[in-house]
Amino acid sequence: MIRQTIIRKIVELDVAGNSLLEESVQAADELLHASAVNEFGSWETALEYAGVSPHDVGRSRELTPERIKHRLRRLCTTRYDLGAKENRSGEWFYFKRIRTSFRLSGPGVKGGS
Repeated sequence: MIRQTIIRKIVELDVAGNSLLEESVQAADELLHASAVNEFGSWETALEYAGVSPHDVGRSRELTPERIKHRLRRLCTTRYDLGAKENRSGEWFYFKRIRTSFRLSGPGVKGGS
């Protein structure tokens, strides 16, 4: 498996809300895990290349409106460009939830016009 395919699969799992714990991925998709470790040296490094913080893996993914607002405020205070045509893959999970929670669409929000 090539690096781009590995990264794409990790991002797809992340967006779908699937567990990215090493043991979970190894059990669910042994080829993905083995390829990631072979290509990147470790599962954690593969996560970083995919834009996923290894420290956040395993934490609760339940996003309440309050957690979404907190995350959005944090992005704004770090001068993150919410109007960009594309956003970092690691942040896509939050943008998807923000769009769903607040019924947003438009430029800067994937899927918007």
